[in-house]
Amino acid sequence: MFFSGLDPKSLEKPGTIHAPGDIAAQTDYTIAKLEKYLQSINGSLDDVVKVTAYIDDMSKWALFNEAYNRRFTNDAAKPSRTTLPAGAFEDGMCVELDVIAVARE
Repeated sequence: MFFSGLDPKSLEKPGTIHAPGDIAAQTDYTIAKLEKYLQSINGSLDDVVKVTAYIDDMSKWALFNEAYNRRFTNDAAKPSRTTLPAGAFEDGMCVELDVIAVARE
């Protein structure tokens, strides 16, 4: 399964960005959205094999990485990851993810 353009846009308040400017909160929220999508098809974060992360400012990498590692806790199943600077997103947005997950039968 391929998920592209996963972002911290609010599901609860359409048209808004969750926690503007806070990369840790946005990373947690975005991965929580991914987890919901995976659970809806009987999957989990353990099914994720590759993540490409785009962040607005590489000086925030440590905050991003900490939040990312809080969500992907299974060291034996941690996905491969590439993190890239993305330049400017919408005002207040700090992170966007592209994800590949394996579908289980």
